[in-house]
Amino acid sequence: MPSNKYIITTRTGDGPVMAVDLRTLPQEVTLSIVNAAVGVSTLFQGGGMGSLPDDGPAEEVLVDLMVAAEAIEPFMTPTTPGIRAIRSNELLHSYSVIRHGAEVIVPVLEMTELEIEATILRIHSEELAAKDRIEALKSILASGKSAADKVTA
Repeated sequence: MPSNKYIITTRTGDGPVMAVDLRTLPQEVTLSIVNAAVGVSTLFQGGGMGSLPDDGPAEEVLVDLMVAAEAIEPFMTPTTPGIRAIRSNELLHSYSVIRHGAEVIVPVLEMTELEIEATILRIHSEELAAKDRIEALKSILASGKSAADKVTA
């Protein structure tokens, strides 16, 4: 979750981190989301998700919120490259970002707030993926299925 409450970041699979600063959205998009969120809040009335029936007005209000939130998608921009596209020469003080459709290495002090938030999400995603790969490799070693020990010179 970004530390700036106005920035939304998302990533699908190995793709780029997509980001948007909510303060830059057209007013009609923002008002549509707020209106739908108020409808959901009114319906919940502090009762939590368990208090909603599976159909009827609750479903309609939640669908309205989902449709309103989807209006953000055209404003989301690729901000850091996907996992497989990341350059291995990234330094502690410079990161790959996407500017004007091209991947560039930018010193952290020259990055925008949006680029920094997206880079945080990308690094966090990489950390989680690395932990999964480590566990998978340990599992292969523990099972004795590694072919490396069976290869003869």
